[in-house]
Amino acid sequence: MMLKASKIRIYPNKTQERLIIKTMGACRWIYNQYLGYNKEQYALGNKFVSKYDFDKLVTQLKKTDERYSWLIGVPTKAIKYSIRTAESAFKRFFKGLSSYPRFKSRKDKVNSYYFIRDNIHFDTGIKNRIKIPNLKSIRITQRNQLPDESKIVSGRVILDHGKYFVSFIYETDRESKVINSSGIGIDLGIKNYLSISDRYDNYYYINNFIFDDKYQQYESKIKRIQQIISNKVNINYKRLETEYTKEKGVPDDKTKNILKRRSYDTSAIRKLQNKLSSLHLKKANYSKDWVNKLVYKIAKTKPEYITIEDLHVKNMIANIKNSEDNHHKLHDYIQKSMFRYFRTRLEQKCYECNIELRIANKYFASSKKCSKCGHKKKDLTLDDRVYICEDCGLIIDRDLNAAINLCNLKKYTVI
Repeated sequence: MMLKASKIRIYPNKTQERLIIKTMGACRWIYNQYLGYNKEQYALGNKFVSKYDFDKLVTQLKKTDERYSWLIGVPTKAIKYSIRTAESAFKRFFKGLSSYPRFKSRKDKVNSYYFIRDNIHFDTGIKNRIKIPNLKSIRITQRNQLPDESKIVSGRVILDHGKYFVSFIYETDRESKVINSSGIGIDLGIKNYLSISDRYDNYYYINNFIFDDKYQQYESKIKRIQQIISNKVNINYKRLETEYTKEKGVPDDKTKNILKRRSYDTSAIRKLQNKLSSLHLKKANYSKDWVNKLVYKIAKTKPEYITIEDLHVKNMIANIKNSEDNHHKLHDYIQKSMFRYFRTRLEQKCYECNIELRIANKYFASSKKCSKCGHKKKDLTLDDRVYICEDCGLIIDRDLNAAINLCNLKKYTVI
């Protein structure tokens, strides 16, 4: 058995919207209260307060403290899970796995709350409605993506840039292992997103989505709106600065920062910011959809194994920025290409389809090693797009050479 997630768009009415926003606000508030309470206890020299102790404290305060009384009626499971999440954030910080947990803001574009499997019912007849805890009957459109009710473990209600979704976590069986006789090696790149080769010298390339016309249109629109917002903010700031100077004299640095914040507070700029947020969401959805379809296409061929490099995107970007060449926009292309998301989805799909995913050592020089004789070309640079072997005379595309080396790799880690 394995766990999968299904995310479905929902269309709540006004009453349900208010209930969703109240629940999300309660979860965010209790999360911040837990962080703040532990911070106070640390300053006083007291012990760390666990999620169990704080949950008991909240239960008492709801009955005695007016500040907590408004939590009555909010689903207790959502509150408990929010406290649990805050405790996990502290534990990751104590282990050195993440930075100090930050307080959540009501301005965050993505919010959610947790619910359990109780009282879930699907009615996919003419009305296309489902029942989930606390919200009762709610309208959907993607009924073909609903999982089996009996296999649902938990779920979340999500508010993402003004749109509402429900995500179900459910159990499912792994696919039977029907495989192709050939394994493949995959080399990730910028111009060619993937260079794929198998052990029988069959290969093909897949171009990067960031150069697609649709993606470039999103980029152009975002850039244009950012320029308009910047111009409007500058005009508003100069007007506010002039008015302040006439009344009270030249503003100091603190006052200038206040005026800069006020220069964003107009209805025209808020509308543009909402439009900008919507475009960022569309661009992100386009990128994720492209990667998901690509991973499905690769897994559909049922190879015996897939070998990829152990890429560390943060290190790649840092190395490019610190290098003497500092290739123009290369680090920006790497960030936009969603290599980490591709690997995560590939790991999940390989597990579902019973495909062996092999990870090369991060120090394995797949591009510098000759795929024919094994000679290592140490002076190979990023500008060298064709690999020319000095020993055997092999002339081959750099990315294809790396893909062949990955396909034939003998030492690897299986995920």
